[in-house]
Amino acid sequence: MEKQLIRKGKVKEVYDLDDSLEFHFTDQVSVFDKIVPNLIPRKGESLCRTAEYWFKRAASSGIHSHFIEAIPPNGMRVKKVDVIADYNRLTTLSKNYLIPLEVICRYYVAGSMHDRLRRGEVLPESLGFPAGKVPDYGAPFPEPLIETTTKLEPVDRPLASDFDYAIEIGFLPGVTDNVGHTAREAICDLLECAFAPGEDVYFSQTAFLAGRLSAEQVESIAGAFANPLIHHTEVLSRQAWHREDRAAYVPRVTLPPPAAVLEVDLALPEAELLRVGREGICDPRGVRRGRLR
Repeated sequence: MEKQLIRKGKVKEVYDLDDSLEFHFTDQVSVFDKIVPNLIPRKGESLCRTAEYWFKRAASSGIHSHFIEAIPPNGMRVKKVDVIADYNRLTTLSKNYLIPLEVICRYYVAGSMHDRLRRGEVLPESLGFPAGKVPDYGAPFPEPLIETTTKLEPVDRPLASDFDYAIEIGFLPGVTDNVGHTAREAICDLLECAFAPGEDVYFSQTAFLAGRLSAEQVESIAGAFANPLIHHTEVLSRQAWHREDRAAYVPRVTLPPPAAVLEVDLALPEAELLRVGREGICDPRGVRRGRLR
């Protein structure tokens, strides 16, 4: 069967090979829903080889994907999956479908991010820039910015990017986490692997708030969402949420080291027993622990 073009995106073309698909990476340039007219020689090859590297890296860790093989210099053969544009049709029973999300790492102010800054949808200070001044186009971010967007809509929509506070709610250590346990079992079944000592899966929820709210108000809202007897809550500003060194909360039960048990020989003369009663027994350093009570 001759390959047939079935979908054309901003930088990638998809061809039907009957039993599989071929991705063709072009040299076109796209910046968040905007196609730049210039071409970059061998850009498609670079994207293809980068994708091949990460798919193979994932496979070596037991993570399955749609990748089958690379077709040099800028093609890739992949398995067919269902593309479900109507998110309402996605259920827990859905299988073999495209997850309509894209993770973007931004290093410079460009494309729609610059537009959102100019329109006031994103505040410069929330990205680490001086307050009140929109950074120049192409200015480097103080820290790389990670965003997640949708992929099957007319315009890619950022997820939880324009917010002021985040409230993360998880279980306290020792509380039964049924969702986490179920997810762990599913991961073991799907990837056919076992968890190493110290590895586990934990469930938490995050609510994003936007508006003129004080930290005290957000703390009050967090308290309404959680039960302090079983939940751990953490309130973070947008800037704190995006910090690369932010440590994830892990409700792991940590027990103190077991106390040392000493054997004491009480077959002692009466005078020594009286002294033990007054001053206590000796510890390993020879220091008496005090009067017995």
